[in-house]
Amino acid sequence: MGYGGLSAMLGAFVTNPFGGALLSLESAQGGASGAMLYFWTLFPALLASAVATMVFVGLTGSFMGTLFSFPDYVPGVKDLIVAIPFSLVGGVAGVLFMVMFKWLRRVMQPMKSHVVWRGLIGGLGMGIIGMLLPLTLFSGEEQTVEMIEQAAEIGVVMLIVLALAKLFSTSLLLATGWKGGYIFPIMFAGVALGMAGHLLFPTTPVAVTVAATLAGALVASLKAPLFAALFTMALVQAETAPVVAVAVLISALLVALLGMREARRAQAQAQAEAKNVGIS
Repeated sequence: MGYGGLSAMLGAFVTNPFGGALLSLESAQGGASGAMLYFWTLFPALLASAVATMVFVGLTGSFMGTLFSFPDYVPGVKDLIVAIPFSLVGGVAGVLFMVMFKWLRRVMQPMKSHVVWRGLIGGLGMGIIGMLLPLTLFSGEEQTVEMIEQAAEIGVVMLIVLALAKLFSTSLLLATGWKGGYIFPIMFAGVALGMAGHLLFPTTPVAVTVAATLAGALVASLKAPLFAALFTMALVQAETAPVVAVAVLISALLVALLGMREARRAQAQAQAEAKNVGIS
């Protein structure tokens, strides 16, 4: 039911029944296997996404359109190279979000039973951030469009501040018990960093910088490369598909390398503790 609801929402948002189904399939890899994975995860998600997509298209009349409008872009081979550093920036942002979320969740663990106080801390934090940076309020969909239109006036530094503030406020709210997801906040942060990258390097097409940072951030935070690619393609023009592919690959490699490093460190720590126990 959870995967079906999530898939329906995402299917309607991107008017494509495969986005939510892919996310459900990738997210459920650790909880099911073989035919059960398809029966209980993929098939319900596909059905829910298909129905939601048709209902949304019937109500709005729009289908498979990109959410954001950027200048026309003609793909070039050099853009695949240019996309690498922007992919890493997005990947680092996604990793940073997960690190902040896990750290804040540990900090709030002693207050697990104090629901009201935890909610008060999260709401107060979001209220202060939202008062200072109004674009960080709400899910981020409409605010992202406004940010794109005003990027030149906002400036590079403030775009980076907005991205970091959005990541922190989202992780704070989740860690203090507020309900919601982080796909759209990650989208906001990824686009903000992409717009900042374009302002720093104006010769690089904005579609390239945004697609690379956005895809990189989604992969690093969701651990769902196929969904990240499809979701990014629903936001920027189809011509960025090769750039998105590179960004997904680079960010996935970054996450894998960091995961291997963390696993080796945890193994070394466990071995050291076992050795100390043996000596004592």
